Amino acid sequence: PVIAKGKVFNVSRNQSLGMIKIYVDDRKIRMGDWVALTTKTLKQSFEEMPYAEVKANSFGKLGLISLNLEYSSAAATTKVEDENKKVGNTIWGFSGKVEGWVTRSYFGIFEYGKRIGTLKKTDGDLESDSTNVNNSSMKIGGGYKFLPLGFFLGPQVDFYGGWASYNYSLTEEEADGHGDQTFSGFYLGVGGNMPINSDFRFFGRVELIPFVDFDSDVGGYGTAKKKSSMLIEVGGRYQYNPLYSIDASLEVMSNRAQFSSDVREVSYQDTALKMGISFTF
Repeated sequence: PVIAKGKVFNVSRNQSLGMIKIYVDDRKIRMGDWVALTTKTLKQSFEEMPYAEVKANSFGKLGLISLNLEYSSAAATTKVEDENKKVGNTIWGFSGKVEGWVTRSYFGIFEYGKRIGTLKKTDGDLESDSTNVNNSSMKIGGGYKFLPLGFFLGPQVDFYGGWASYNYSLTEEEADGHGDQTFSGFYLGVGGNMPINSDFRFFGRVELIPFVDFDSDVGGYGTAKKKSSMLIEVGGRYQYNPLYSIDASLEVMSNRAQFSSDVREVSYQDTALKMGISFTF
């Protein structure tokens, strides 16, 4: 039975690119479905299309937008000599990501996230038992997709990099080491996804900043002698229909700086459950 009708725009040795125009059945298009061509040749069909439609559907105008709500277990620790001054709690946030596919193999990325809430004392002698947080992150970059079985089929592996900034804004309390602090620099990442079946994909990514810049408006730190920044995310994606997917993932993020002064170390850890949707445009 016919599920849908559409047009094929491009054919190469290993894959083809087309667009569904009309659905004539309630079922979804699945991996392994057959494509039956009409009696017209592909060249004739292509030549008869208006130029504006060909341009609108050409590859390189496509991308992915992802939006997530986040529930995070966050902690901020300032180690002064042999004492850990630690605050922690669960906070809420959101994040968004735009991935533009420049060609079949190259892409650009813009990502932004924000988390807000109140952290409470969990360890040490603090001047204030709680502090408000307004944390944010921003990344911009690009990368290369390794596609062993084509763009729309099989596993995909991404190698990417760019500039990243993680800003931690806590209610200022210099005695507790709280204030505005930023970890930033050029980051490198590797990620990918693997189909489990026609509806589900597993995905993951690892990112790090090899040479971190640390900036703080809180005094007494001195020059950081060792800094690190790492993010790990794993999750799954359900393809609800050809344009939308439902995503769920677990993200672990850590930023840390060590010093030779009385303040030995400052660190931030976040473990976030993310739920959202992705839209292919």
